[in-house]
Amino acid sequence: MANRPARAWPALDLDRRPGVDLDPGLDDRLAVVIDGLGVTAVEGEAGAHWRLHFDAAATRDAAADVLGRALGAWLDVATVEVDDDEWARKVQAGLGAVRVGRIVVAPPWDVKKGPDGPSDEEPPGTRSAPLFTIIIEPSTGFGTGHHQSTRLCLAALQALDLQGRRVVDAGTGSGILALSAVRLGASDVVGIDVDEDAVASAHRNAELNALAGRLTLLVADLGAIGLAPADVVIANLSAGLLRQHAATLAGLVTCGGRLIASGFTRDQVPLVLEAFADLAPAGRNDEDDWVALAFRRP
Repeated sequence: MANRPARAWPALDLDRRPGVDLDPGLDDRLAVVIDGLGVTAVEGEAGAHWRLHFDAAATRDAAADVLGRALGAWLDVATVEVDDDEWARKVQAGLGAVRVGRIVVAPPWDVKKGPDGPSDEEPPGTRSAPLFTIIIEPSTGFGTGHHQSTRLCLAALQALDLQGRRVVDAGTGSGILALSAVRLGASDVVGIDVDEDAVASAHRNAELNALAGRLTLLVADLGAIGLAPADVVIANLSAGLLRQHAATLAGLVTCGGRLIASGFTRDQVPLVLEAFADLAPAGRNDEDDWVALAFRRP
C-alpha cells in the first residue's frame, strides 16, 4: 500500500486552574463525567493534568462542552491535535508485549523472538503448545492488545478450533484479532472496518507479520456489505454498536458457528444478551469490569 501521511488525532488537555483548590474527589468525578463521551485513551497526572484522546473531532468537541460545564470551575479545557508519531514515541518507553494464552502481542520494539518462536517465560506444562507473536504498531486510534476486551477476545478465539475455518472480524481496528485468527489456523479471514485509517493500520500490521496475503481487509459498513457467512464472527465493539448491528452479525454465523462479542461492561451484559436472543449463549469471560460473551447458532 502507498504510504499515508501521519494522522492527527483529536484530543483534549485538562489542566488545573491556577490558584483553585481542587475537589479531593475530582479524579473520580472526572471518570464519571467522561464515561460515554467516546474517549479512546487517557493519559496524565492525577490532580494536575490529563489528556483525553478521541477518534473524531466532533466527538472531542462535544466532550469539551460537557467537561467545561461539569468541571470548568476546577479545570481549563483545551483542544489539541496529536499525531500518531508523537503517540508512538510517548508510549514506546512503557508499552511492552502482552501475552494471552499462546499469543503474544508485541510492539515492534519489544519483539524478543521470531513470529513463531518459543517464550522463555512460558508457564510450566505449556512447552508443547506453539507460541505465536503478533506484531502491532501502536496508534492512538486502534488497539494494541492492552485493553481488557481485546485480551478477552484473544482468549475466546483460542478456546475454538480454527483450523480451516472462515472468520470475520467486525470492527477490525489494528487487525489484532484477524491476524491472530490466521496464526491459529483459520484459512479464510476477513477484517472489516468503517474507518479507512483503521484498515490502513491493519494492512501495515499484516505486512509486519508477513501475513499480507493471508487475509482480506475491507473498508466498509457492516450493514451495507454482503459478506458470506462464517464459522466464527468476532465483534469487539461497543454495546451500542453490537445492538445496532445485531441482526447482521447474527446472520453471518453459520449453523453450529460461534459469535464472540466484547467491548462492553458487566452492567451492559443484559442489553447484549437481549440483542442476540436468537443465538444460544455459549460462554462468558470477565476481566476487571469488561466482558466477552460467546454465542452459538443451533
